[in-house]
Amino acid sequence: GWELSFSSAGQIGKVPLRVLTGYTYSYRVDLNRDEELFNFFRYWGNVFESSVRRESRLIRPMLPYRNRHLIKADVETGTGPWLLGIDYRYYSRIERMDDLIVQNIPGMPQYLEARSGNEFVLNLRVSWQHAKAGQISCIANNVLNREYSLRFARMEPPRNYTIQYRLNF
Repeated sequence: GWELSFSSAGQIGKVPLRVLTGYTYSYRVDLNRDEELFNFFRYWGNVFESSVRRESRLIRPMLPYRNRHLIKADVETGTGPWLLGIDYRYYSRIERMDDLIVQNIPGMPQYLEARSGNEFVLNLRVSWQHAKAGQISCIANNVLNREYSLRFARMEPPRNYTIQYRLNF
């Protein structure tokens, strides 16, 4: 796979702004499912082709329970000792499940159809920093309290709050 990222820091008027965005594409495969992928050129050909197509011959060798696409954005601004940040992550759907699970667990095909993937999560943080005392942050993860799952039968945590103290020395 590959990853593209963009980072920027500057000001809008007197307000500082830091932006970090990125896109990650992963094509994790089981080489035992398609031995032709041992060929370097064939493998990378599939990587590039699968980034724009969703054909069964490209999906079949993929490891189960994996997302191919991740988009993330983090924006932070502040004034004086205060910082305010927002973090957004988008995960594409899981495209391959173990056939044994799909065929033998009642209701699994319907569950997979209803949970089409394309999950996202939004996090917020407020921080106060001091040159000598360090930084204290209040972080709210999954602010929208969405019920989502990135892996089969493993729900991600509901909204939660964290207080973090960082000391630089």
